Amino acid sequence: MNPVATARGSETCSIRITLMNDAAKASSISFRAVTPEDEEFLLKLYKSSRGDDLRGLGWSEDRISEFLEMQPENRHAGIGTLLIRGLQDEARGANKPLRLQVIRFNRAVTLFERLGFVRTSETGTHFQMQWLP
Repeated sequence: MNPVATARGSETCSIRITLMNDAAKASSISFRAVTPEDEEFLLKLYKSSRGDDLRGLGWSEDRISEFLEMQPENRHAGIGTLLIRGLQDEARGANKPLRLQVIRFNRAVTLFERLGFVRTSETGTHFQMQWLP
Protein backbone atom coordinates (compact mmCIF):
# COMPACT_ATOMS: atom_id res chain seq x y z
CA MET A 1 0.00 0.00 0.00
CA ASN A 2 1.47 3.34 -1.03
CA PRO A 3 -1.30 5.96 -1.07
CA VAL A 4 -0.72 9.49 -2.31
CA ALA A 5 -2.46 12.43 -0.65
CA THR A 6 -2.47 15.96 -1.98
CA ALA A 7 -1.99 19.31 -0.30
CA ARG A 8 -2.21 22.80 -1.74
CA GLY A 9 1.05 24.61 -2.16
CA SER A 10 3.87 24.97 -4.58
CA GLU A 11 6.36 22.88 -2.69
CA THR A 12 6.35 19.14 -2.36
CA CYS A 13 6.77 17.80 1.12
CA SER A 14 7.16 14.30 2.33
CA ILE A 15 6.18 12.83 5.66
CA ARG A 16 6.47 9.29 6.92
CA ILE A 17 3.42 8.02 8.73
CA THR A 18 3.48 4.51 10.06
CA LEU A 19 0.29 2.60 9.34
CA MET A 20 -0.25 -0.99 10.29
CA ASN A 21 -2.14 -3.12 7.79
CA ASP A 22 -3.38 -6.68 8.22
CA ALA A 23 0.09 -8.08 7.69
CA ALA A 24 1.49 -5.54 10.19
CA LYS A 25 3.68 -3.94 7.52
CA ALA A 26 4.56 -0.24 7.69
CA SER A 27 3.44 2.04 4.86
CA SER A 28 4.05 5.68 4.11
CA ILE A 29 2.05 8.55 2.71
CA SER A 30 3.64 11.15 0.45
CA PHE A 31 2.36 14.67 -0.15
CA ARG A 32 2.72 16.67 -3.34
CA ALA A 33 1.43 19.90 -4.82
CA VAL A 34 -2.08 19.82 -6.28
CA THR A 35 -2.37 19.64 -10.05
CA PRO A 36 -5.38 20.59 -12.20
CA GLU A 37 -6.05 16.88 -12.70
CA ASP A 38 -6.66 16.57 -8.93
CA GLU A 39 -9.49 19.11 -8.78
CA GLU A 40 -12.35 16.71 -9.57
CA PHE A 41 -11.16 14.20 -6.95
CA LEU A 42 -10.62 16.90 -4.33
CA LEU A 43 -14.10 18.34 -4.88
CA LYS A 44 -15.60 14.87 -4.53
CA LEU A 45 -13.60 14.31 -1.34
CA TYR A 46 -14.62 17.69 0.08
CA LYS A 47 -18.28 17.08 -0.77
CA SER A 48 -18.17 13.68 0.90
CA SER A 49 -16.87 15.25 4.09
CA ARG A 50 -19.27 18.25 4.18
CA GLY A 51 -22.49 16.90 2.66
CA ASP A 52 -23.77 15.27 5.85
CA ASP A 53 -23.26 18.49 7.79
CA LEU A 54 -25.33 20.44 5.27
CA ARG A 55 -28.01 17.73 5.04
CA GLY A 56 -28.31 18.07 8.83
CA LEU A 57 -29.28 21.69 8.25
CA GLY A 58 -32.09 20.54 5.98
CA TRP A 59 -30.38 21.56 2.73
CA SER A 60 -31.50 19.88 -0.48
CA GLU A 61 -29.00 17.96 -2.62
CA ASP A 62 -29.15 20.69 -5.27
CA ARG A 63 -28.40 23.40 -2.73
CA ILE A 64 -25.51 21.37 -1.28
CA SER A 65 -24.00 20.84 -4.73
CA GLU A 66 -24.41 24.49 -5.63
CA PHE A 67 -22.71 25.56 -2.40
CA LEU A 68 -19.87 23.05 -2.56
CA GLU A 69 -19.14 23.59 -6.24
CA MET A 70 -18.67 27.35 -6.05
CA GLN A 71 -16.29 28.11 -8.87
CA PRO A 72 -12.97 29.83 -8.11
CA GLU A 73 -13.98 32.86 -10.17
CA ASN A 74 -16.88 33.42 -7.73
CA ARG A 75 -14.68 33.26 -4.65
CA HIS A 76 -13.47 36.49 -3.08
CA ALA A 77 -16.36 38.32 -4.74
CA GLY A 78 -17.97 39.43 -1.46
CA ILE A 79 -20.60 36.67 -1.36
CA GLY A 80 -19.55 35.44 2.11
CA THR A 81 -19.44 39.00 3.45
CA LEU A 82 -22.92 39.69 2.07
CA LEU A 83 -24.35 36.51 3.61
CA ILE A 84 -22.77 37.09 7.02
CA ARG A 85 -23.85 40.74 7.11
CA GLY A 86 -27.40 39.57 6.33
CA LEU A 87 -27.23 37.16 9.26
CA GLN A 88 -25.85 39.93 11.45
CA ASP A 89 -28.75 42.21 10.48
CA GLU A 90 -31.24 39.48 11.44
CA ALA A 91 -29.42 38.76 14.70
CA ARG A 92 -29.23 42.46 15.52
CA GLY A 93 -32.99 42.79 14.99
CA ALA A 94 -33.60 39.87 17.36
CA ASN A 95 -30.88 41.05 19.77
CA LYS A 96 -29.21 37.63 19.50
CA PRO A 97 -25.52 36.73 19.21
CA LEU A 98 -24.08 34.72 16.34
CA ARG A 99 -21.77 31.88 17.30
CA LEU A 100 -19.70 29.61 15.08
CA GLN A 101 -16.87 27.15 15.10
CA VAL A 102 -14.21 27.22 12.41
CA ILE A 103 -11.08 25.18 11.75
CA ARG A 104 -8.24 27.34 13.02
CA PHE A 105 -6.31 27.28 9.72
CA ASN A 106 -9.33 28.22 7.59
CA ARG A 107 -8.84 31.50 5.71
CA ALA A 108 -12.40 32.44 6.73
CA VAL A 109 -11.12 33.27 10.24
CA THR A 110 -9.85 36.57 8.82
CA LEU A 111 -13.26 37.26 7.25
CA PHE A 112 -15.08 36.56 10.51
CA GLU A 113 -12.72 38.79 12.48
CA ARG A 114 -13.07 41.57 9.91
CA LEU A 115 -16.86 41.35 10.39
CA GLY A 116 -16.59 41.70 14.18
CA PHE A 117 -16.45 38.11 15.41
CA VAL A 118 -14.11 37.48 18.33
CA ARG A 119 -12.54 34.23 19.45
CA THR A 120 -14.18 33.02 22.63
CA SER A 121 -12.32 29.72 23.03
CA GLU A 122 -10.27 27.25 21.06
CA THR A 123 -9.33 23.63 20.82
CA GLY A 124 -6.30 22.13 19.17
CA THR A 125 -8.13 22.25 15.84
CA HIS A 126 -10.90 24.88 16.02
CA PHE A 127 -11.74 28.41 17.14
CA GLN A 128 -15.12 29.15 18.68
CA MET A 129 -16.14 32.66 17.69
CA GLN A 130 -18.97 35.01 18.57
CA TRP A 131 -20.47 38.22 17.26
CA LEU A 132 -22.60 40.38 19.53
CA PRO A 133 -25.19 42.89 18.26
